[in-house]
Amino acid sequence: MNLEQAWIEFLADLFERDGWEVLAKDVSTSSRGEPDVSIMQRGSHVLVELKLIRSGLASRALIHNAASNLLAMMKARHAEGGILIIPQRLTREARRAFDDVSGDTIELWDLNRLIEHVTRFPNLSRRLADLLRALQIGAENAPSNATTVAMLDDAGQELPPPGEGARIASALKAIEPGNKGGAAASFEKLCEEALTLLFGTELLGWRRQSAIENGYHRVDLIARLQPVRSAFWTTLSADFRARYIVFEFKNYTDPIGQDQIYSTERYLYATALRSVAIVIARNGYSENASRTVRGALRDQGKLILCLDLEEFCSMLQAFDTGDEYEKPLFAKRDDLLMSLAR
Repeated sequence: MNLEQAWIEFLADLFERDGWEVLAKDVSTSSRGEPDVSIMQRGSHVLVELKLIRSGLASRALIHNAASNLLAMMKARHAEGGILIIPQRLTREARRAFDDVSGDTIELWDLNRLIEHVTRFPNLSRRLADLLRALQIGAENAPSNATTVAMLDDAGQELPPPGEGARIASALKAIEPGNKGGAAASFEKLCEEALTLLFGTELLGWRRQSAIENGYHRVDLIARLQPVRSAFWTTLSADFRARYIVFEFKNYTDPIGQDQIYSTERYLYATALRSVAIVIARNGYSENASRTVRGALRDQGKLILCLDLEEFCSMLQAFDTGDEYEKPLFAKRDDLLMSLAR
């Protein structure tokens, strides 16, 4: 059982203990998304959505999108109410973003509110403690002023239009594979737009088509890493001494091969604090390329994460629904590190 499913089962048990009837999953409206838990009490139908965020601070955009997505599910299922559960402490700005969307139909449960409901049931209190510990596995302490910086940055940030992630994902999928008619350039431009949407507060100083070593090598995109909120980028910065991240975009008709990985690997240089690359490859990578990725990590400590288009688009869709959109990156990183042989 994965961590998210363990949390959902915990919440179902909590609401049952509290006198609610937990309803079976309703697949008839799955096009609108499936709520994590659906409950009923005295004729009142309520949808419960859980958002697990390993980062220390939930952004206004995440809260706003999560509440909007829950409202859409409530409308599709004719539910009278909703509960959005985010088991961390939330800023005033995040709560305002929630209030702007939710009206009186959705309750927001932060960590303190969740603890209030759970402490009446000792067995559930112990389970919650275990789940909170599991949520912090792999998290890294941010710089001492990171939370303050993130709060100030978040308060002044303009929220993207609703459905912006889905718009970019749809446009990416509409591009034909290959380079005919400038398809590769269009793919690169949209990938950059997507990365800015997802990680614009963590990655700064974006440079397109950057030259390295007097123009001998060129990378599609390079950015300076300055993590203030993201658990993924914070751990990456600490574990790999990464200050700069290289991005490559491959709109190939077939999975990329080991030659493309070798080319990307040449851009990475640990002494220059440039030891991490992320490759967005439309059709993923071949088995030979996978072996080359593992060899670069084992022999030189260079981390290359490859996302196919479906994985990348799933991150954009998760952004729209207020979910932790870095999950595919966590999974790729953990798979590489835990399966690496000597």
